[in-house]
Amino acid sequence: MAYLEFWSKAFVFNATATRSQYWIPWITNRLIFFGYCLVTQQWQHYTKYGSVNLGLAPPDSIPRAIIVLIAMGICLVVIIGQFTLRARRLHDLNLSNWFILLFLVPVVGNIIMFILMLMPTKANPRWWINQSNY
Repeated sequence: MAYLEFWSKAFVFNATATRSQYWIPWITNRLIFFGYCLVTQQWQHYTKYGSVNLGLAPPDSIPRAIIVLIAMGICLVVIIGQFTLRARRLHDLNLSNWFILLFLVPVVGNIIMFILMLMPTKANPRWWINQSNY
């Protein structure tokens, strides 16, 4: 349920998201990505050649270019969805979206954001509409 809600609210900024509404899609997206990499053996190719091989079409072909464009489009939509979900989670903590810029600070920024995403919901946030009610 929370994962389907993630996709239906992927472009909503003006709401809040609880911890479960944040972590269920986050973990599910990671499991799907790692499952795909294991099935297609991307880890082995990346460590050997330093690039990802989709393995579905010969190199320098039109089908391969189409597959790469589709994969890039899916990744872009997931990144945007995760970005807006993170913004809604910050709203739930009564914080501004500008805190997302902490990701630009190597290591320390990621640790701070991880801790923020684990914090419980604040009572009476400025954004009082939950993503489920939007």
